[in-house]
Amino acid sequence: MDVPAKQPFSPAERVLALLGLATVFAVLLDISLYLLWFAHPGNDQAWLLYAAGRMLAGTTLYGPALTETNPPLIIWFSAIPMLVARWLHLFPIVVLRGLVSLMIFASVAWCWRILRAAGLAATPIMGCFAVLALLASELAQHGNDFGQKEQLLIVFLLPFLLYAAAAPRVRFGWGERVAMGLAAGLAVSFKPQDILIVVFFELALLITSRDLRRLLRAELLALILTVVTYVVVVRLLAPLYLSHTVPLLQDTYWAFGDMTAFQVVRARSGFNTVFLLTFVALLVFRKRLHGSTGLFALLMATVGAALAFAIQNKNWPYQFFPQQALLCTAIVWLLLDLATTWAERTRAGATLIPLTALCTALSFPAFFYVGHRHAPLVSQSPDSEFLDKTLAANPPGTTVFILSINLMGTSDVLSDGLLWSGRYIHLWMLPALVRNEIALSGGPPARKTLSARRLQQLSELQRSDVTDDLRTRQPTEVVVPHCLATTEEPCQGLYGMSFDILAWFRRSPAFAAEWANYQRVDGDAFFDVYRRTRSQSVKP
Repeated sequence: MDVPAKQPFSPAERVLALLGLATVFAVLLDISLYLLWFAHPGNDQAWLLYAAGRMLAGTTLYGPALTETNPPLIIWFSAIPMLVARWLHLFPIVVLRGLVSLMIFASVAWCWRILRAAGLAATPIMGCFAVLALLASELAQHGNDFGQKEQLLIVFLLPFLLYAAAAPRVRFGWGERVAMGLAAGLAVSFKPQDILIVVFFELALLITSRDLRRLLRAELLALILTVVTYVVVVRLLAPLYLSHTVPLLQDTYWAFGDMTAFQVVRARSGFNTVFLLTFVALLVFRKRLHGSTGLFALLMATVGAALAFAIQNKNWPYQFFPQQALLCTAIVWLLLDLATTWAERTRAGATLIPLTALCTALSFPAFFYVGHRHAPLVSQSPDSEFLDKTLAANPPGTTVFILSINLMGTSDVLSDGLLWSGRYIHLWMLPALVRNEIALSGGPPARKTLSARRLQQLSELQRSDVTDDLRTRQPTEVVVPHCLATTEEPCQGLYGMSFDILAWFRRSPAFAAEWANYQRVDGDAFFDVYRRTRSQSVKP
């Protein structure tokens, strides 16, 4: 169907447009203040910034001094705000959030341009609603998870998806389409398993169009070329990730997933209900929609995101973000398409009031939803409060280490100017090793069985790496959490069981000898704090 002709804006529409833009600006400013100043920095993002700083200082990525689980692109990306923070003498987390906020604004503006060209945001009212709803889609991330890979994925990928969904009604220039493909290629490189989003999306377009020439689109070819180039660059610049880190992850990282894929899907019953209702709406209104094909493709992209989320076997909120944002985008598409059809069938003056009411009614839930998600985390659990105070008591430049399976404390290390003494962000290999040890001693079988030889090899590697970090970097303070089955937040990967981390490491004579240099000085129900009692020279 042809794109609806653009009508001149009436004075009432101009006023409503200004009010809508003012509202969008106020909401964006409010969210930005929460994100930049009040929300606690996330440990993931803080560690990636810290790791990027180590890399910029000359440390080999995935080498013996810095063992990381994430693919290299997110660390290379984190180097940008880290460099800017150094040049401007700002807090790196603030620079990261500011950069991501600008990227979100650019992504939303690009998406709005696509929707407007497709005739789905032809009036100021609909345009303001589209901008507000897309901002809600891309910003609806917990404050301390702002800037996660999953959010960057959506920011980079959404223009590509909307442009392909709007085709053939929208025809941009070759250069802009290549830029979309480049951004989308970077998006899936941040989170490789989410390539399923693109796969399901393109399959949906092929099924509905029955035209294989769609696979030769400039933006899709640019996406594929970007991903291939990234793989080549990783092999050249970070070969240890593929040769050393990936095998370790395949053998051990599964222990953090305590749910089956089916259990992950069932746990998101609210999302599943909204998805089914949206799909039913597509079936009911498909003959009235200008872009039913595009809506179907967006819903299939949501299915791809849901599958990528489920196969990780972890119901972690920040990993849920892509499918949530894609479903929200599909709903926005549906509402804009229905409003466009309505506007075509009625007089312009008659549609002004109902469209305003519709957009307002849908916008207010978005305000409250985004505001709730970004509320400052003023309340802390007792264990987090103790850890924060313990680390903050050290002067800047103090070397510290947290001998923990959970990810904790890295935001404090970054904000307090401390030095992290471990090569690991946390002991991510340990849960799989413990589970296999329990299975060998007659306990419940592990979800992935390691051979006795491989188990011994990895156990020795985990102990020797930590021992070497203690010996060479000699952290002034080491915090050891308690892994208790009775606590609300037990050690990840060891759910439902109590475990003594120090006892496991002390089975190594080398670790026991090095640990003799530390003495317990403080602690509570969740942590023990140790300080180094004597230093020793280390042979080069």
